[in-house]
Amino acid sequence: MRTPHFATLERLEDRIAPAGLVTVDFSNGVLTIDGSDGANHEVHLVKTGVNKFRVEGVATGINSLDNTSETFRGELKHVLIEGGAGNDQFEVTKLAPLKSFSFNGNAGTDSLTTSGFKIRADGSVNIAMGSETGTVDFGGGKTLIMGSLTMDLGGGATVGFGSAKTLIVGNAVFEGGVASDSVSFTGQKTTLKHSLTFHGAGGDDNFSSTGNTLKVKGNVVMTGDGETDHFVFDSQRMTFGKELAPRVIDINLGAGIGSVEFRGASTEVFGSVRIDLGTGGGTASLVSTETTIQKNVQVTGGAGNDNVEIDGRTKIKKGFSFIGDTGDDVFTVDGGLFAVKGSTSMNGGSGAEANVFDLNVVQLKLAGLSFSGGSSNDSVSIIADGVIGGNASFELGADGTGPSSVVLQSRAGIVNGLLFDGSLDINMTGATVDVLTIANIQVTDAFTAQTGENVSTVNISNLNGRGSFTLNTGAGADVVNLDNINAGVLAIDTGVGADELRIERNAAYAGISNVRGNAVILTGIGADQIRIGNSIDSANLLVAFGGGMTLDAGDGANMRNDIVASNTFVVTPTIVASGGTLTETPAV
Repeated sequence: MRTPHFATLERLEDRIAPAGLVTVDFSNGVLTIDGSDGANHEVHLVKTGVNKFRVEGVATGINSLDNTSETFRGELKHVLIEGGAGNDQFEVTKLAPLKSFSFNGNAGTDSLTTSGFKIRADGSVNIAMGSETGTVDFGGGKTLIMGSLTMDLGGGATVGFGSAKTLIVGNAVFEGGVASDSVSFTGQKTTLKHSLTFHGAGGDDNFSSTGNTLKVKGNVVMTGDGETDHFVFDSQRMTFGKELAPRVIDINLGAGIGSVEFRGASTEVFGSVRIDLGTGGGTASLVSTETTIQKNVQVTGGAGNDNVEIDGRTKIKKGFSFIGDTGDDVFTVDGGLFAVKGSTSMNGGSGAEANVFDLNVVQLKLAGLSFSGGSSNDSVSIIADGVIGGNASFELGADGTGPSSVVLQSRAGIVNGLLFDGSLDINMTGATVDVLTIANIQVTDAFTAQTGENVSTVNISNLNGRGSFTLNTGAGADVVNLDNINAGVLAIDTGVGADELRIERNAAYAGISNVRGNAVILTGIGADQIRIGNSIDSANLLVAFGGGMTLDAGDGANMRNDIVASNTFVVTPTIVASGGTLTETPAV
């Protein structure tokens, strides 16, 4: 009777002659792998037991071309991997906690993949990707580096930390290469107990974080240097600089159009934030649902068009500044709260560009506030309720081809909803159309507004001023509407041009205007129309002048309503038209 024979399957790697060869040596706890033969390699390092591990090749010989696997025994402390000129793939799986790990990809497109990667206390990881592109992936349940991490991304590399938990105890340093680099933390919990540094160098560089938490207990320093850079912090809960001084986030973009973004549910910085948007025009976004920065925020723009956007509930415990340099620069704030304990400032810089300063928040809490525009058409808008605790000044640049505008008003439409608890100074110089709109604000100290040398449209209602009220509209056929103005002293000069001045002429605003001190109104050269009060509705269309009142309509054929009968005066008013005529006409 014949004995049956059964076919056996031969492993593919046993049938294929290895394309490359690596030499492996293990002695005194040091494992050295050398793939300098110039071929492509794929090598796996796997822990197989206590003080036992295996080095296996896929189409790669281990110490000889006819051997693709070798097992070693003994305590593994250090791993040194040296790639060659070919494309090398190395995979490290659950090795015993190491004292050090070193990888040098050299030439070729190289990849390093880890699972369950662990480095002992005070250990080190040094990875150099070589002159070409490559990838590094830290996976598995945990990546625990209880020492420092230094990575040279060489010719451009992609690095991903995808373990559910990543812990790096020492400094984490990523040095970018000449091409595009990318570093990402995507696990649920990422903790860096010292500093995080990423120098992008050339190319388009990217950093990103997602997952549940990101904690960096030291500084964060990132530089793009190259072209288009994007640094996006999008973990749900993020804290920076909680334990190690000086607790700074310092980020610099490169020459292209880039961005720095802090997103997620919460961002807390126990220090300062400094962002340089580079020379190509960039965007800085602080848009976490809750943002708290214990010290200063400083954003610097360059020659391009720069944007700073803030959203959510944002608290800055010291000052905020945005220096735009040249370009069309935009600063916008939305959300439930914007609170800055120190001064807030925007300087749009030089150049014939337009700048935008826009605060549209539910609650505003600022100290001093200043805006300095460029040399073109600027726009300032504050639509909010709350307090600006110090002086506020808005210096808009010399106009270009279009209008400049200032809008200051309560977001909820509440009388005195927006308090300027100091002086308010608005200067809209220039030679084109200006628009000034103010509603439902209170000013503790002096209010001063100057519009430009062309047509200006001014609408001010429910301005409660404890100090002086001064409005100069410059040359041009200006239109000025004032309702429910309370001031200590009043000074209005509409300048040269056929101006229309209406005070207390809109019955939609309940209540009257009060001037506690002297009032001087000048309408300059031109055929002006002056309407102050209306006797048909003394409850809502009346100005109570508590001091002297002087109106000089200036040169030109001017018209007015019956001002004396339509308002109240403590002192008999002086109403003249120096060099011109002033004719009383029915109210319009």
